[in-house]
Amino acid sequence: MIEYDVCLIGNLIVDSTHCVSNFIPGQSNISLSHNVSVGSVANVLRALYEIEPEIKVSICSSVGDDINGRYALQWLSDFKKETKTLNMNIQCDTDSHTSSAVIVSDVVENIRSSIVNWGACSQMKNFEIPSSSWVHVMYGDKLDNLSIDALKAFKKSAIVSMDFCLNKHTVKKTHKINAMLSHIDYAILSVDEAQSITQETRSELAAKKIGTLVSKYAIIHSPRHIYVSDGSKTSALDTDFIKDKRMNVLGAGDMFAAAIIAKTLKSSDIVKNAQFAHRHTTQKLMESYEKEI
Repeated sequence: MIEYDVCLIGNLIVDSTHCVSNFIPGQSNISLSHNVSVGSVANVLRALYEIEPEIKVSICSSVGDDINGRYALQWLSDFKKETKTLNMNIQCDTDSHTSSAVIVSDVVENIRSSIVNWGACSQMKNFEIPSSSWVHVMYGDKLDNLSIDALKAFKKSAIVSMDFCLNKHTVKKTHKINAMLSHIDYAILSVDEAQSITQETRSELAAKKIGTLVSKYAIIHSPRHIYVSDGSKTSALDTDFIKDKRMNVLGAGDMFAAAIIAKTLKSSDIVKNAQFAHRHTTQKLMESYEKEI
């Protein structure tokens, strides 16, 4: 019996975010706003419930026994009370710390920079999950103990997707990612991530190469384009990106992945789903800027 619609596995990070205007490296920049929030898995969680309020989600991650870990657990507990359908399987690693990040989001250039102090979630070892229709692995390139056997177990009864977070990968890391891709259905990546993994400078070729490896589709996104490929056919789609519109781009990839999952659970038209995901994400990023600044 399927217990949950979606199971989210992976990184849980506490973000300390400063929004700035025209960030200048090497200088003292003025913070337009500052916010502390639970990111990564929590970003996907928020987006899923916003699109599908009745969805049933389980999350599997790890925090340290510290102030950030307690903050993340309290946020998730509060969110669970609101939704009433969330299941939490959060391990507490007393030998590690909760992952955290300091993020600078440039609302004029629509880019973000971050410093991540990786901790417990990147080292999690327990990947036992409840029965779910869809399993989404977050930041697969930063889950050091995720094995091929675990992915095979997920895929026996669920659709499996994976996203990533690093813009540069070692040869060893790339080999591991390529091996994992053959055991997932959907790979959801930014252009930079895809080009790093494939060593292709053209996004369409990167999408095709990854689409060849996965069971269903590679979905690559950028502010202006989306590429969807199953390895034999690649669709290059223009987006509704508004060049001069200010937005806080924090969590863009997480929101995009959540929208892909929510729509694809109900419809197999992956091109339309990707277009919806990009429009939805862009709108939410603009709203986020208007609320914070």
